[in-house]
Amino acid sequence: MKHWKPWTLAAAALVVALLALLWRQFSPADLAYRHYISSRIEETIDFLETDPTAYRSDTQDAVRVVAAAAAEGKINTPEALYVLAAQYEREGDYETAEMVYREVMEMAPGWSWPYVALGILLARYGQERMDEAELLLLAGVELQPDWVRPYNSLGVVLRLQGRFEEAEAMALQALELAPYDVAAHNNYANLLVVQGRYEEAQLHYVYAMESEPENAKPPYNLACLYTSVGDFEEACAYLEIAIILSETSRMDATIDPYFDPIRHHPCFQALVYGIPGDPGSGEMDAWEGEAEEGGDAESAPPGERDP
Repeated sequence: MKHWKPWTLAAAALVVALLALLWRQFSPADLAYRHYISSRIEETIDFLETDPTAYRSDTQDAVRVVAAAAAEGKINTPEALYVLAAQYEREGDYETAEMVYREVMEMAPGWSWPYVALGILLARYGQERMDEAELLLLAGVELQPDWVRPYNSLGVVLRLQGRFEEAEAMALQALELAPYDVAAHNNYANLLVVQGRYEEAQLHYVYAMESEPENAKPPYNLACLYTSVGDFEEACAYLEIAIILSETSRMDATIDPYFDPIRHHPCFQALVYGIPGDPGSGEMDAWEGEAEEGGDAESAPPGERDP
């Protein structure tokens, strides 16, 4: 009977362990999963390029899948971690989102996206981090000078600091770069509203609404504009469109200061709170012209959730 020497047994055990490790690393199932996730990352980045705030449901679904894989440590590329940060931000976990965005910036210092995304995130904290947000957005412009998003966001940041001339220059530069960009028209119109240039703002909101009829932001913003000028019939008509397109519009309207002048009006009560009323009754005329001008340099125009 042949006896195995200890070193032979040890070598055999090592070979078995190595084979098991290789199987776990390169098993067909694992390779198929990695291929699937890689393709989903590419798809998600493509979605985010045209829908950076994950407004559409297909973008949201793609972001969730990739973010879950990244959170479990199954993929660790800059693109996957960027998607994970975006998901944390969507969930309201801004602190973790900021940490992951910074990690992506370290991994891919030449990629503009994490700089811009983090700049936008920091701007949401208010004036205390606005300077840092501006620097990050400027870095995004420098890294990718032909990308419209950092110009849009810089325009908002500058407006929130009351630097209207600089904000308008940035907004016009965004429109020059991308004359058909809905966000550029929307953001420029928001600036015009703050300055009381309502007729000009209306043209840009209407263009945005006609270009993306499924987007609730332009009709929502038009509702705010018409509230500001005291035309409550038009305000309610556009707010109704926005609510039909997105239930979020109803929730936003409940706390949006731009609707304070119309908050107790029957049509607003019916649309937002479900309180029965007759928007077409004679009471409408009694409310005409009583609106106060909404907004100032410190408050973002309604419907704007992405600097």
